[in-house]
Amino acid sequence: GDMADDDARPTLHNWLLSLAETHGVKVHPSLEFRETTHCGRGLFAVADIAVGEVLLAVPNALTLSVQDGAGVSLPRDGNWRRTRAGVTAGSPDHGKGWECVLSRAVLDAVSGDGGGFWEMYGGLMPPPEAMALPFLIPTEDLGYLEDALLAEDAVLTRSMIAAAMPDLLDRVGVVDEDEDGSARENKTQDLSSTNTKPDVARSAAAWALALVRSRVMLAGSVRGGGTARAIVPFMDLANHASIPNADYRCDGIETKKSGVGKQTNKKHFELVCVRPVKRDSEINLAYTKGEGTSREHFNQYGFVPGGGYARDRVELGPWIDEDEKEKQSAIEGKTAVRLLQATRLRLKQKLQALTSPETAFACTSTETKGSTSHASWVAAGSFLSGLFGAHKAGAPMTDNEEQMTLTALRNRIAELEKTWRQSLAEDEDEAVVVAARVHERRAKTATRGLEDSNDERTMNVLSLRLNKKRLVNRVKELLADADLDVIDV
Repeated sequence: GDMADDDARPTLHNWLLSLAETHGVKVHPSLEFRETTHCGRGLFAVADIAVGEVLLAVPNALTLSVQDGAGVSLPRDGNWRRTRAGVTAGSPDHGKGWECVLSRAVLDAVSGDGGGFWEMYGGLMPPPEAMALPFLIPTEDLGYLEDALLAEDAVLTRSMIAAAMPDLLDRVGVVDEDEDGSARENKTQDLSSTNTKPDVARSAAAWALALVRSRVMLAGSVRGGGTARAIVPFMDLANHASIPNADYRCDGIETKKSGVGKQTNKKHFELVCVRPVKRDSEINLAYTKGEGTSREHFNQYGFVPGGGYARDRVELGPWIDEDEKEKQSAIEGKTAVRLLQATRLRLKQKLQALTSPETAFACTSTETKGSTSHASWVAAGSFLSGLFGAHKAGAPMTDNEEQMTLTALRNRIAELEKTWRQSLAEDEDEAVVVAARVHERRAKTATRGLEDSNDERTMNVLSLRLNKKRLVNRVKELLADADLDVIDV
């Protein structure tokens, strides 16, 4: 396709392109940095791009990297004062693992202590309020996750942060105003002299750890064992897709995709095209290899991809009805042969109805694509297969036992739904409203305010809740006409 006129390109692109050129980063002529309405910033193609083409080449010297047991590699022109402080003899030993060291480096980078390049680039980092990693969410709001395990983990992670990085618990960018309205530096600096407990969820250390967890890339193994990890500028702007069209490679990591040659210059991290990219489409990486669960994904990145994961399962609460519980435990270990057949048949029909593979975009919790995802149907089917004893070599249940099993399951799902703050439909409506608000605001201005950040976090939290509730809905659909008089053979 013909190239877009340079003058018409957005200001973000021009600014990043000149920063890249000044620091030896090579940018493919058809790659554009864009503000998106759904996902913050992203990488886009302004013309078709073929498999094997290098989209970005970022010099290793610009990255923030940590090697297990072998120290750090950081740009030379920074003073890295927080990073140095964290590795001195007097600082806590459990603060010397790679995550904490890299967190300190990120804080130095965004605070002007990481040299000229990062002083500029650091301004692109999302503000803490926009991120939804559980440990960033204040205790009083953790209930909105509707996930007790994530809430528990958030509390544990916060105590780890407080113990490992006690010198970095000030709030991010808080400036108090004096009576006359002039700003004065906040006084949270010296927490030791006051009895105020630091607000770890809103601390600089927590924000930095969230940036590290959601941005870090594996960078091969280190001589003598261990792993190297890096935060790679420019590449960290690529959003997630479960079926990506790009992959990265560096000194320790090759891209094993057909049509992609070997990397020749090992002094760079390269983002390379692994599927043909059409003009105007987004360039995505897969943050995970499709293994794991939506909960794990949310815990690390603070959002859930639209379709969820095939390994997701419905988590039924404790039995409410003791009588029902006893009857069920009596038939534990038996197989519900007819229910299994009915479920498999329904699942097959559902999967056949979905002909096209979906690409789940991160952060778009409102997307309708979520409703056509293979992964969530597979998850619902696997959940039911497990419950109906597919993998047990047990005796078949009687008709009566199967009907009891079905009734008990429906009751437990109904109980689970009662524990939700909002129904699936209400969550979907809220997601639409929030997304529209963000879209409207971003269409008017490129600057992001606190409202914008709060909405972004809300959308990401909703992506978690929607995913969980849609899965329950799938299970209900697979059970919808599973009654034995319908399927009796």
